[in-house]
Amino acid sequence: MTVGIVVISIGLIELPIEKYANNLKKGVFIIFLLLLLLPLEIRGIYSLLITPQATTNIYQQQYQMGLFLKQFYEGESIAANDIGAINFLADIKCLDLVGLGSLEVAKAKINGNYNTQLIYNLTQQKNVKIAIVYKHWFEKFGGLPSSWIEVGEWKISNNIVCGGETVTFYAVDPTEENKLIENLRNFSSKLPR
Repeated sequence: MTVGIVVISIGLIELPIEKYANNLKKGVFIIFLLLLLLPLEIRGIYSLLITPQATTNIYQQQYQMGLFLKQFYEGESIAANDIGAINFLADIKCLDLVGLGSLEVAKAKINGNYNTQLIYNLTQQKNVKIAIVYKHWFEKFGGLPSSWIEVGEWKISNNIVCGGETVTFYAVDPTEENKLIENLRNFSSKLPR
C-alpha cells in the first residue's frame, strides 16, 4: 500500500496543478482518510474472522453455565465472576464477585479492601450455596476462601473471548458439596463435545 501511495504521489507531481487542483485535493483527502481508518479496518476484519470462534466459546462455557444454574439452582444464591449469560438464563440471586452487579464488591474494590476475607463474609451474608468462577482472577486479592470446596471444572479449547478457558465450581456451603457433584455429573451429558 505504501508503494502505491508513493507512485500516485509522484504521478500527481507531474500533473498541471491548476487543471487538476480539485481532483488532487480530493485524492489527497481520500488517501489521508484511508490511512486514518486503516486501524479500524484491520480491527473490523479481525473481529469478523474471530466471531465464529468467539460465539462458540460463549456457547460452550457461559451458556452452559446458565443452563446448569437454571436446571439445578433456580432461585438460589450463587457467586460468580462472569454474570451476563447466567443471569439472563437463570433466575438466581447472584453475588457478582467482580463488582459490576454487586455494589458491596464494587465499593470494596474502590476502597482497596477487597480480599479473601471479604469474599468469605459476603458469601456467608448472602447464603451463597455455590460459586462458579475463574479462580485465577482472585489471586491478586489473596485467592478464594480456603473453606470453599472445589468440586469440578469445565474447560473449553481455543478460547479467545471468555475470561478463562477453565471455569471452576465450588461448594461455598459445605453441605452443598455432594449435591453439586451430583448435579455436575447429571449435567455433563448435556455439555457440548
